[in-house]
Formats: sequence, structure tokens, C-alpha cells
Amino acid sequence: MKSLVMIGGGIQQTRAVELLKQSGYHVIITDKSPAAPCFEYADECVIADGTDAETIIAYILQNRARLNIVGVFTLVNLTTTAAIVANACGLPGIKPAAAVAGQNKSIMKRIFREKGIPTPDFREVQTKQEAIQAFEAFGGQAFVKPATSFGAQGTRSVSSQDDLIAAVEEAQKFSNYQGVLIEEEVTGHFIDLNGIYYRGRFHGFGIVDSYFTTEYPAGCPISPIETYVRCPSEVDKATRDTLFKLLEEATRALGIDFGPVGADAIMTDRGPMLIEVAPRLHGAASSLYMVPHSQGLKPVKAVADVMAGGVLDLSDITPNLDMVCVNELPLWQPGLITNIEGYEEALKVPGIVHIFLHKKVGDIIEPYRNSTMIPCGMFAEGATEQEALASLAIAKETMKVTIEAI
Repeated sequence: MKSLVMIGGGIQQTRAVELLKQSGYHVIITDKSPAAPCFEYADECVIADGTDAETIIAYILQNRARLNIVGVFTLVNLTTTAAIVANACGLPGIKPAAAVAGQNKSIMKRIFREKGIPTPDFREVQTKQEAIQAFEAFGGQAFVKPATSFGAQGTRSVSSQDDLIAAVEEAQKFSNYQGVLIEEEVTGHFIDLNGIYYRGRFHGFGIVDSYFTTEYPAGCPISPIETYVRCPSEVDKATRDTLFKLLEEATRALGIDFGPVGADAIMTDRGPMLIEVAPRLHGAASSLYMVPHSQGLKPVKAVADVMAGGVLDLSDITPNLDMVCVNELPLWQPGLITNIEGYEEALKVPGIVHIFLHKKVGDIIEPYRNSTMIPCGMFAEGATEQEALASLAIAKETMKVTIEAI
């Protein structure tokens, strides 16, 4: 039996382990936490921080022959580690430098600018004065972003110099010496998309509509938080083709031409733009639940087969269903969670695909700052969006959450 190493074993990745095992793989999970949710489902468990390439490399070298380890990959923001490990162990993967370019927004945006990839304009800054100058150049409205982060941590829309300075200070906590990006603020329809390279050829699949809030409560600016996702996207075929072409051009420009790729895109009044790309599937939730349930695709199997050095089965990324799947991410009021009841019953509501609970009784919901703080994700499917939403409404009524203000 072939073994695959998956770096990162959080709650959203548990379904991936199940799918990999169904596809015939022996699954090895690495995670820094001894209580990682994926460990319960894995065949082998390795306690190692996702940035600790040395430990993961040593494990593979020591156990490669015994376990027939044929590939390594990740579904989360640990693509540089996966590339370093693959390179060191002689496994299929991309060059580490390409992974870094797909992880570091500063490097990525420089390449986009050089290659003419449409993306929001930006300035790289190191000091408060440079930030103010860039902010003024964008007309007093901009996004502040750290060069490296995930879940929109340290990212915020600003419209005053006071907000700007506070946002830059927060972003610097994530970027260290790498600086901060001041980016023009563009508006439009947000879209997530996936693709995969196999034998040098790009295949696009799995495109979804994504909706965000940048205020919570109303009037209080926060990092963009995803609150609703719809699959498949409602954009027309010509737009899909344009977006997939951009994804291919952008990833090739970064030196990525193997394995999975994903992107955040936006349709603006100036045309489609790419906000960022990465050498992994975009959004574990979308790839594991929404795309399979709405279109019948098997993204995880496709990625596993390619990263294991096997053959890509095109039927795994060719739609064969015509359903709609939605994901609602409710923002529960901040406070202490004192009771959650009806969760199991809500899971049984017809049309409900899955419900992620990221918080439990006794946890405190802090004022929202970014997407990593979302307490819950609810997935539903239906023949139409309205049908899926009707199932969600019943599930939300069934699952009661009690929160006390603190």
C-alpha cells in the first residue's frame, strides 16, 4: 500500500483523511498538537510543528521503505514546508522558492506586476511615514496587509491615518522584517478557484462565490471575514475560462507548474483581478464538502494521485452533478458560550452536509478580528440555492447556542 504524508491535522482536514483512505492510501498526519483531530482517523501520527521541516524529513527518511511513502502535501498554509520536505526526500513537489513566492504576498505581487498579471495596485512599506505616503497615494482608502499571514490575520481596510497606523502596527506582528503592503481597495464580486497541474498541463476546476463582511458590528472595521460561500459560482462560462487562464498565468509566473493551485479573485469594474494564489487547494471546506456535493468532483483524490506520482483521473475533476451547496459562517455574539444543544439533531436535518463547531461550551468568543475566529460553519445542499438555504434555516433553529455577555 502507498503512504501519503499530509502536513496539518486540524478539524477541517478530518474529512480529507477519510477520503484518502477510501482511495486506498495509508495516511500519515503530522501536526504539532498531540490532540490534533486528524490523529483519530490517521494510520500513522507524527507530532511535529508544521514549520519543522527537519523533523518531517527525518521521519520520512527513517520510515520511507517500511511504509512505502510516495508523497507529501498539505491542505493548509504550510506549502513551503511541504515543498522543502518533498525536495529533500526526492518526492514529487514544486521548488521551495516557488512555494515561498506563493506564500509571501510581497514577492508574489512583485512578480504579478512584472509579468502583467492583473492585481490590485500596492506599495511595500517598512515605516509609518512610508505607509502614510502610500495611503495618501491611494486616496485615503486602502487595505493594509502583512507580507505573510493566513485567515486575513493582520489585514484591514482603513480610511483614516489613525486607523492606518494601528493597522500597520498589527500587520507588522505577522510580517516581521518582511514589511507591510498598502494595497488599493477594490470592490466587486469575490471568487475562489482551484486548479491542478499534471504532466505540465493545467486543469481548472471547482470555482465558488465568496462573500465577506468588513464590519462587525456595523461601523466597526475588521479584517475581511468570509460569511457565505456558494458552489458552483454563478459566473458565466466565459468568465470562468478567463479566471482559470489568469490562475494558470499567475502560478506559472511564480514557478509553480506541478500539483494543486488555488486563488482568491475578484471581478471589478476594471475586469478580473487576482488577489493572491497558493500552491494548494483553495479552502479545505470548499474542496472537501462544497465542490464534491455540488458538482461530484473529487479534488482530494486528484491531488493525492498527482502528489503520489500517479495518474490524474480527469473524471475526478469533471462535473457530474448539478446541485448547489452553500456554506454559512455565522458570527455568534461575543461572550462566554454556556450551552450548545441540538447539534446532533441539526446534522440530521435533510440537506445538511456538515456542521463544523470550532468553539465549545466554556470557550469565549472574542470580538472578531479575522477569519480564524469564526466559531461555526454550516454546509447544506439542494437542487437550488433556496432549497439549501431552507435546510440551513431549519438547522439553525434546531441547534441552540447560549452565550453570556462578559
